[in-house]
Amino acid sequence: MSVIVNSRWLQAYEFRNLSQETITALCATFPNDQNFLTSLKLLECYCDITGQRLSSSAMDTSCAAELIAGFCGSMESDGIVGIAAGTRFAHLRKIIAACRNAGMSTDWEAPVGPNTVNPYCRSIWSSHSACLDLLAVEYWSAWPVVHRSGEVSGLRLSNLWNSHGHKFVRQFHKQCSIHMLKYAKNGKNFINEFAVFVSSNAELFPIDSFRDPIQLYILFKSYRKYYFDQATVRKLNKPARRREWNKGVLFMEETFIHGRIWATPPGGRLPRVKATKTSGREANIKQMKDGALVRHKLITPVPLHLKDNDAIERLLSQVESDFCVVTGWARARIAEMELAIDVRNQLAMDGQTIDCSERKIGKHLSLKNICATYKDLGYNAPIQRFVKVANQRDLYKYSVSSLGKKLCIPSAGVLFAHQVLLVAKHPVITSRFISELDLYDERGDLKGVVTDGEVRYLVGYKRRRGQVLAEQRVMLDQESSHVIDQVLELTSPLREFLRLQGDENYRKLFLSSGLAVAYPKVACIPLWTKSSFEKHPYYRANIHFQFHQQTDLRDQDLDSFLFEVTLNSVRATSAVVEFIKNPSPANLADSLGHESYDPDLASSYLPDEVLDYFKSRHVRVFQRWLVVHAMKDSAMLFQATSFQNMDELEEFIRNNAYGDITGYLKDPEGVFSKKEDIGKIYIAVSPQALTALVSLCVCIRTAERPQEVSPKAHYWSRLGELTIKEIMSGYDELLKSYVLYAEANVDSGAMESVIYEN
Repeated sequence: MSVIVNSRWLQAYEFRNLSQETITALCATFPNDQNFLTSLKLLECYCDITGQRLSSSAMDTSCAAELIAGFCGSMESDGIVGIAAGTRFAHLRKIIAACRNAGMSTDWEAPVGPNTVNPYCRSIWSSHSACLDLLAVEYWSAWPVVHRSGEVSGLRLSNLWNSHGHKFVRQFHKQCSIHMLKYAKNGKNFINEFAVFVSSNAELFPIDSFRDPIQLYILFKSYRKYYFDQATVRKLNKPARRREWNKGVLFMEETFIHGRIWATPPGGRLPRVKATKTSGREANIKQMKDGALVRHKLITPVPLHLKDNDAIERLLSQVESDFCVVTGWARARIAEMELAIDVRNQLAMDGQTIDCSERKIGKHLSLKNICATYKDLGYNAPIQRFVKVANQRDLYKYSVSSLGKKLCIPSAGVLFAHQVLLVAKHPVITSRFISELDLYDERGDLKGVVTDGEVRYLVGYKRRRGQVLAEQRVMLDQESSHVIDQVLELTSPLREFLRLQGDENYRKLFLSSGLAVAYPKVACIPLWTKSSFEKHPYYRANIHFQFHQQTDLRDQDLDSFLFEVTLNSVRATSAVVEFIKNPSPANLADSLGHESYDPDLASSYLPDEVLDYFKSRHVRVFQRWLVVHAMKDSAMLFQATSFQNMDELEEFIRNNAYGDITGYLKDPEGVFSKKEDIGKIYIAVSPQALTALVSLCVCIRTAERPQEVSPKAHYWSRLGELTIKEIMSGYDELLKSYVLYAEANVDSGAMESVIYEN
């Protein structure tokens, strides 16, 4: 009988068969390995389903050795835990090492990998697996529930099982499974916290409490106090917590009370709370280690309080700079993959397909022949066999993962760069849009990437928009289309393999081979976290190396930056970068793909000081009609000026491009003299000043170090771009001639020394 335990759910279980002394003794072998407890949970699972116990005092007995032997046999396949073989055997090796250090002796060799389990261990597991404790098997199944979206979650009911019994939990899980199918979003947290509360207060609220209307109401009032006390302790968002409470008790009513599983409380309703919407000003706030409060939504943490306009300009420049660092990294990774694909394809053209039916294939194992075989057989090529034979013959020393890299097999995290760039260029795309994107429908027809005439679309779904508006069609530009083409080329062998296996995951656009060349699965969206970097120093070093050409950040500073890089933060930053160029809240909503405009939206991304800055300064320049007049006529003004720094350039621009002009020239006829505000800004511009602005714009666009460009340079560049755009959209041919003059006399080299931070 198979026992499938999702490794993500193991932490929910208590130790029942391993004594505390045993756990302490075994953990002493790996004092700095936080993942070792997960290994012990696997051993706990095995002990529970086979009805055995392991104590530290009996570690040197034959019974303990036999127990561990059976555990080794159980880890040969994914019967106990549904994780990759390499990870299973890593857990197993640690368990064996810990037990031997604790005094256990065996006369069999420890396994080192799949298909190398000692026959003795295999036979022990075979005898035990025929008579497993079925109740324990049910206990370790982690009570999965499926949502309307197809997402599977495991409920944490082990404590409730221990306190209220398996019959109560079985019915509880059955009802949750039925009603969760109506919900697209994951609501397991409320249920899990409820289970923890009830199991912790089993004496106050036994099973009979659910049959008594008054006791049931008292139970939920007590749970409500616990629920919001936890919010205070964990510093959670109170308004969001109140909304979650009301949704949670509504689910409980529909699931258990309306179905007459529990008693009906007085009034027919469980206790509610007054819920209010979280304002944008209260959302996404995080306290840093130094105590400062920041808006935690973008790649760049945004301080809630900024002192002056210079600080705001530096912040806006940093937001754009950080965005350039991440998109630059993504483009570099995609370009590297493009080169690797070309190399692989060229090798395949020069090689010959290996006849894998031959017993001896070592003489054929050149890299070009392996590439040709992969091109011909796809994911059915015996890559692990190639590595094993080649290493035995000392032909080369590839690992499976390194050979997979040569063959451009998309292992875990490889497609993250592609996902990042797609989201950066099209912030309407969400992480859920990415993870649920189907390339094919249920009938096998192409639906995720479609072409309409000369336009190509990425078609996915954003379910929270409602059934009518759920479908989203994202128009791809040339670069985005190329990204999709590369994803299709990388995943094609995996997709065909899954299709032939009858695995429905072949329909997904983003597929991965896992950490090595494992069974293909839907590509996860990786997170760069402190724990992942600590557990995998080589992984951290590799990510750092990739970013070294994009930023001057190093070591802990680079870690802090990388921890902020997620698809959600990239999406938010992309929208804000566009907002900086065109500060319209309505456009911000459009960029994010919102179906309606929320006036409070911008406040959830940027603090009030920044928004007020746009209102008082940028909006006047960016969103009103510009009336431009030529004021200077010196043909050599710009050429004769040699700027030493940004302050000198700024003074030149202010004097020659954005100085005020006299009232007579603004209104020579006196038509508007009595109107206080006609919604216009008058700017004095000369051809030479326009030349400086255009040169500045070109220099910034082609900057070798875009992340170091100063805020002032960005500011004047944006004003210059808008001024040029306004002139060219009008009908004044004289002004257009000034723009043509500026473009013909561009000297971006004169700006190189001034655009960077001092």
